[in-house]
Amino acid sequence: MVPCCGGTNAAGRRFCGMGPREDHKVMLLLVVVSLICVALAGILETVQSGSAVAAEPTVVASDEPVRVVLPFDPNMTPGQR
Repeated sequence: MVPCCGGTNAAGRRFCGMGPREDHKVMLLLVVVSLICVALAGILETVQSGSAVAAEPTVVASDEPVRVVLPFDPNMTPGQR
């Protein structure tokens, strides 16, 4: 085998055709799984986006009167009424 990079440091020597270093494998796995999940979510979103259109508009607010409740006011002087 022919080394890809020269030098006398045996710890930094790598050969062509070898995979990523051991400490980079976890990060590489995380990136690959994340990209697969993002691609899958994007595909599912494009498939479901056509059927998500509502037939009738949703009513968010109504014209009925609403009772307003004021905040609690504690009686600090119970002797006075």
